[in-house]
Amino acid sequence: KNLMEVLKEHIESFKVTIVGIDEIPSKYCAYMPLKSIQKDKALKMMENFPILNSVLVKNKIELDGAPFIEVQEWDMQTDSIAFNFCYPIKRSDTIPQIKGVKYKQIKEQKALKTIFNGNYIVSDRAWYTMIDYAKKNHLAIEKLPIEIFYSNPNMGDDELKWKAEVFMPLKE
Repeated sequence: KNLMEVLKEHIESFKVTIVGIDEIPSKYCAYMPLKSIQKDKALKMMENFPILNSVLVKNKIELDGAPFIEVQEWDMQTDSIAFNFCYPIKRSDTIPQIKGVKYKQIKEQKALKTIFNGNYIVSDRAWYTMIDYAKKNHLAIEKLPIEIFYSNPNMGDDELKWKAEVFMPLKE
């Protein structure tokens, strides 16, 4: 009975809505490559947010959208991930070289899209929902999610109001 109550409470703490086929937006970004187990992804982001944010502000680099992660590797057996924690920025000819910060262009790409509402610690629930949806609908996807975060968890608020768009690229 306790297990069922805990599961019910957990399931009610987030919402995943499949949107369908959409496009990952093209963005130029400053990023930091990070590694962790999936459940520590949000912690890694929180640890590095002040570094990345303050370095960009200090160097007068103009931001151009919501922060996001780009998963580079995902080992589903160990639940470990390697990901880029990214901040979209305005591209400029005078972007300074900053220790620990790299730059890249994210290309527009067709992808399966969901909306995730809830604590970002458990946003992988959207990942697994997308894998199941892709299997049922015969879609070939890359299991390398991109999550765009529209809510700042430091502002408190009801976690179900936190919003992230989650994409899984379609295989070409």
